Amino acid sequence: MCAPSGTTPTAPDRYFRPDVKCCSYLPTLPNFLVGGVLRDDEPAARAGARSVRERIGRRVGVSPLGLGPLPDYAVLYERAAGAFGRSKALLCPHFEPELNQCGIWRHRNAVCATYFCKLVRGSVAFRFWRSLQRTLELAEVGLAKWCVLELGVESRSLDALIQAGAWNGTPGSLSSEALDHTVSPREYALGWAPWEGREFEFYARCAELVDRLSWIDVLAVGGQDLRAAWLITQDRYRQLRDPGVPDRLAAGTVAGAEFLPDGVRLSTYSALDPLDVPHEVVAALRYFDGREIPQVMSEIKSRLGIELEASLLRKLVDFDLLKPIDTIA
Repeated sequence: MCAPSGTTPTAPDRYFRPDVKCCSYLPTLPNFLVGGVLRDDEPAARAGARSVRERIGRRVGVSPLGLGPLPDYAVLYERAAGAFGRSKALLCPHFEPELNQCGIWRHRNAVCATYFCKLVRGSVAFRFWRSLQRTLELAEVGLAKWCVLELGVESRSLDALIQAGAWNGTPGSLSSEALDHTVSPREYALGWAPWEGREFEFYARCAELVDRLSWIDVLAVGGQDLRAAWLITQDRYRQLRDPGVPDRLAAGTVAGAEFLPDGVRLSTYSALDPLDVPHEVVAALRYFDGREIPQVMSEIKSRLGIELEASLLRKLVDFDLLKPIDTIA
């Protein structure tokens, strides 16, 4: 995602800063992942554990559910157009500048575990990874709530978490306290009863509880929403592993184009992952109109004098430049 060394980018908004990368994001960490960071005794994990302790020490966005979103960061992230991957103001607090890498990588959340700027199979892979992200997010939410209930957080604290929005993962209101990165001691204590002052222990216990679970156990904890997401993810994975080319294709929709000396750079499913297409292949796209592939290929060879290999057709389908036609009436 970085501009090639020694070149001037023709589209600078497509590239990331090498000292920011995709780490311009504040992850929500469920309680058991927080505990995993704190329990990790590997030397490479020490810096990450230190950043997590600092985040807990500030108390903002800290609850028995984990380390949640910050209202001011959420607003900045949503409103700062084109800042992702480029603005150091959005840099993750768990990013280690000296090492230019994540400090909590082994305990990263669903978003960080499934986000990729570029994908070998384009939109087909994009749909799979987004589906897996949703599955893991539902698992994280279900497990975090399960840990809270298993470890005996008081009912008044549960009520406080629900009222504050933490139970549903909302950042809360952008109050003066939120802007100053402070939290009311009374509200904080209410949300943590009876674990206030033992936050590190609580998170470590959460990690221990989740470590014992199998995936079948996780599905049971997550309920019907998680089971449904998991079924969809498995189907998306089958699509990802299928190298076949549909029998009928039509030209897809292009979101953006950049002309190159020997072709066109076309954006479809993502502006971050365009596909460079030779001029003769671009010319061939218009012949795909829903007819069977052999008929279209014959006309392309006759009119343009080129043959398109099956692997290239699959690539064009993967990047939505060609779309399958449903032959079922």
